[in-house]
Amino acid sequence: MIWIRHRLFDAGKLKSRKFNIPVICVGNITVGGTGKTPFVEYLIELLQDKHSLAVVSRGYKRKSKGMQVSDENSTAEILGDEPYQMLKKYPKTLIVADSDRCRAIDYIQKKHPEIKAVILDDAFQHRYVKTRCKILLIDYNRPIKDDYLLPVGELRDLPSAQKRASIIVVTKCPKDLKPIDFSNLLKEINPYPYQKVFFSCLNYGTPYKCLTGEKVELNTDMSLLLFTGVAKAKPLKDYLTYSIKELKSIEYSDHHNYSNTDNAKIYSEFSAMNSKNKWIVTTEKDAAKLNDFSNEIKDKLIIIPVKIKILNEGEEILTQKIKHYVEKDTRNSQLFEN
Repeated sequence: MIWIRHRLFDAGKLKSRKFNIPVICVGNITVGGTGKTPFVEYLIELLQDKHSLAVVSRGYKRKSKGMQVSDENSTAEILGDEPYQMLKKYPKTLIVADSDRCRAIDYIQKKHPEIKAVILDDAFQHRYVKTRCKILLIDYNRPIKDDYLLPVGELRDLPSAQKRASIIVVTKCPKDLKPIDFSNLLKEINPYPYQKVFFSCLNYGTPYKCLTGEKVELNTDMSLLLFTGVAKAKPLKDYLTYSIKELKSIEYSDHHNYSNTDNAKIYSEFSAMNSKNKWIVTTEKDAAKLNDFSNEIKDKLIIIPVKIKILNEGEEILTQKIKHYVEKDTRNSQLFEN
């Protein structure tokens, strides 16, 4: 079915639309956990000083219907947890939640002519929008060549879909990769001549208190109760394990919507910890959905921010390619070919 769908697009039976505004598509071939949100935030920080931006997301597991546009009344339930997280961090960026990306871009161009570029979050399979800047994220720990389509494996698209990317970013790499490692990864990916491959790792920032924003330095005297509703919690767990005395973890499914029962369970587990210097910790994505949690938890809750870092001196090249695409006429650009 996936193969037939792609063939219909390739043959023009299903139509892709071009827009007269730069559109950057970020996505993956595997299900969840490749670091899409940190990369979209990386793009926002890269471009926001000179350009008014909009992010279009499906808003996975949001409770609202249809198209939703960010405003002062937006919540995670309306936009989705990851779009709402972006809104809180980048309030000047317009966030639109809509599964119909073409409709969302039409709305942006009509109602917000000040927007100079649109970022499509998790839209690599959404071929109704045609763009020359397609960024494919591949998890270092889950090579596409070793995986299989759902339900046997974790691929949501054919491995051959990699050819549609103009930029490939290998995410969650170890920070100490050696030149031979980069060379071997390039051989495995085997990019086309028009594709540029970059490598990135996760950088966890200084935790901050949920209620006050005050920074909290991790140390070896601390005991932490971590709760997460993300696709892959292991990188964060590994990071925390090396930084503190004791770590306990409660893991929920990706995009989990927290309830009063979860509130009670987390507080019960925290209360049972036998430590004077103990804290509860979670991700920015999870923190976006905790409005109804008790102040007993929020008072002891610290949030771990995460950013990506481009490795192997590739950041300057990636920056130039993205800025060139946004600032120049994309129809005439030879940097992005499919």
